[in-house]
Amino acid sequence: MPPAALTPAAPISAAKTSAAPTFAARSRRSLIAALMLTCAGAMAAHAESRAIVIGNSNYDNAPDVPGAEGMAPARKALNDAGFRVIGGDNVRTNGLREDIEAFIAPDNNAGPRIILLAGRFVRSANDSWFISQGADRPSLSNADTQGVSLSVLMDALGRRPGQSVILLGNGGDGPMKTGLGIASGLGDLRIPEGVTVVTGTPADMVRATQMMVTDGRRFDQLGNAGRSVRVMGYRAPGAVLGGNRPGPSGGGNTGNPGNSSEADAWNLARKNDSIEQYRAYLRAYPNGSHADAARERIFALGRNDDVDRNAVRENDLLNRDQRRQVQRNLTLLGYDTRGADGIFGSATRRAIRDWQARNNLSQTGYLTERQQIVLLSEQSRKAADLRDQNRKDEAARIEAADRRYWADVGSVGGAQGLRAYLSRYPNGIYAKQARQKLAELGGGGGGTSTGAGPREAEMWRRTQDDPSARRYRDYLNAYPNGVYAKQARAALNRLEKQQPDPAKRPNPATTDAAKAEAALGLTDATRQLIEGRLAAAGVNPGKVDGKFDGQTRNAIRVFQRARNLPATGYMDQATVVQLLAQALR
Repeated sequence: MPPAALTPAAPISAAKTSAAPTFAARSRRSLIAALMLTCAGAMAAHAESRAIVIGNSNYDNAPDVPGAEGMAPARKALNDAGFRVIGGDNVRTNGLREDIEAFIAPDNNAGPRIILLAGRFVRSANDSWFISQGADRPSLSNADTQGVSLSVLMDALGRRPGQSVILLGNGGDGPMKTGLGIASGLGDLRIPEGVTVVTGTPADMVRATQMMVTDGRRFDQLGNAGRSVRVMGYRAPGAVLGGNRPGPSGGGNTGNPGNSSEADAWNLARKNDSIEQYRAYLRAYPNGSHADAARERIFALGRNDDVDRNAVRENDLLNRDQRRQVQRNLTLLGYDTRGADGIFGSATRRAIRDWQARNNLSQTGYLTERQQIVLLSEQSRKAADLRDQNRKDEAARIEAADRRYWADVGSVGGAQGLRAYLSRYPNGIYAKQARQKLAELGGGGGGTSTGAGPREAEMWRRTQDDPSARRYRDYLNAYPNGVYAKQARAALNRLEKQQPDPAKRPNPATTDAAKAEAALGLTDATRQLIEGRLAAAGVNPGKVDGKFDGQTRNAIRVFQRARNLPATGYMDQATVVQLLAQALR
């Protein structure tokens, strides 16, 4: 079936014309929490069509944005079409966040959603933000506190595929001054399936809104709103957003079967049986009694893009949870989907095409046959089983080598043999026994009575010769469970309290890995679950307390190396998928 027309509900309230009252600033986490409630399908009293319209033209710390003050015609068109309109003009951060949270609040069986933002935007390598009126030099560290992330809004709209449009009016005389990691203007947008994105000047975005809700124009016609307009994302055949435009009786044009004008238009469309004529009917009666039949006929006539056909077939086969599983399966097979969020963006499409190519299938980037989905699932299960078996084989090999070395060296070589064993297997099967024997021997043979191997003892001696924070960190990275680990951590804590060490600054690779982990939004409970999974996988994360200390980081690195993942010591989507696969076996 083709996508149905987007039909707003009856008017609920008048447009909001001023910014919301200020209150304590919220972080992106509160917005994500609201999205999770929306996804859970919390019940609302009734469905409603909802829009948010914000025009920020007068910025405190940046040049003004011409045209952003002219949002009133768009608000009126949306109100007349039955939308509840949220938002205002020159909105500051607190009001912006309140408006966004009201917009994404749960609403069961909700109608269409429209976002119109006009003003200044900034971008990083991975996201873009709509900036509030009072923003001052937004940087990568504070962009979420000075505006709203477009990825958060995209996620909200992606939960209603085929019913969501976002219009971004970008302008301004000259760039905005920005901080580290941020540039002025819109960046590349990661558009979820089923979401239509329109960009251009603020004035053209107002015209595009009017065309949608007043004229009933199709999404693929919105480019006619002005020279600056660019339409991206969802543009399925015949897809429109039809407003409830009041007629002489005060009601919307719903296409009463008794309406002779509509009947004549439908009969003409049936007589010509052409895509153009069916679309002419839909332009006049987007919510008419024959609207669904017209769209079905447009689809059946076969003059649509293969992508549109494939998207419809794929949507019939996969719901959001099944799409997440597809992304996990592709990741297990070594294809990078850049996450498992159930939204098939460009990375997932590329991964599907690569998988199809490897399996001699048509490289469409879409999963349109159930057999393909089953094949992908079977291959990922076999790959997981093979990796699990390889892990078990490797563990058995290491255990056998450990036992042989103990029998040949550790148990018969006196103090020197015990130290040699501990140097090679500091956490080995017989490590505790070796340390006990060394203690009984009093550290004979020139070693230490503590049970430290010669390499560890030498590294600790050098650390004591130069007791700097860097030396202690190097020792703990090499021997997180070493004989002197407790002393090293205590000394490091003292030094860091006294004076921060420049060596503590992470290198760029570590910084990127830490940011990737932070983007996962791991709670304490999730971190404890990860630590438990690491322990179950045979690596020791230390205390399962939800705090990723040096020992936990080392366990993550060991787990990542064993599965040919980048050994950063930080969690990312691929590591989460591998841990999940480990737990399911």
